[in-house]
Amino acid sequence: MSEPHQDKLSTKLEKVSRWLDSYGGETKGIHRYLPEERDTNVVRSLIKVSGLWLSACGGLTSMSSFFLGPLLFGLGYKDTLICGLFGMWVGCLVAAYCSTMGPRLGLRQMCGARYLFGPYGVKFVSLVTIVGYLGWSVTNCVLAGEILKWMSHGSLDLEVGVAISSVITLCIALFGIKYVLKFEGLTGIPIAIVVLLLYIIKSHFSTWLTQ
Repeated sequence: MSEPHQDKLSTKLEKVSRWLDSYGGETKGIHRYLPEERDTNVVRSLIKVSGLWLSACGGLTSMSSFFLGPLLFGLGYKDTLICGLFGMWVGCLVAAYCSTMGPRLGLRQMCGARYLFGPYGVKFVSLVTIVGYLGWSVTNCVLAGEILKWMSHGSLDLEVGVAISSVITLCIALFGIKYVLKFEGLTGIPIAIVVLLLYIIKSHFSTWLTQ
């Protein structure tokens, strides 16, 4: 690509970046957050992050992992719950430890992975991350489409529901992530209570022994 075409492309990308920034879009990207740009209120940051992950992981898609025990392996309620919780804790330990480096470095966790795995190893990590995010995004959009179809009593097609949920998700990701963090910081608590009550109520209808 010649230099004039590169200059035109750079100019257009800069205009798009300024347009997104004017609407509150996420434009920081891979750049490091300076000490004066960081939130120094530890309690508020902890509530935001905890609420975000409780809300995100308290949905039906996260619970589906626990369905594999009785459906595929013939496990009972107790064995499924123990294996699921143990696997969850082991799987989250590495990610939780790496996330503690973010406040000190001022970098996002995916950006910090380049220093941990190197310029070539991080490409594999990025590929795995992209595949994982795509899988979860498809699952969430399909499930949201199913819910919209059920709420409309079948008058809304599944494809339309998936398209609506995808567009709304994209708009929130680009322009509304700050408001989502504030909102989910509060909704994480009732979602955690509902999830715990769900398992407590379900225990009365399940056997504690493996069939």
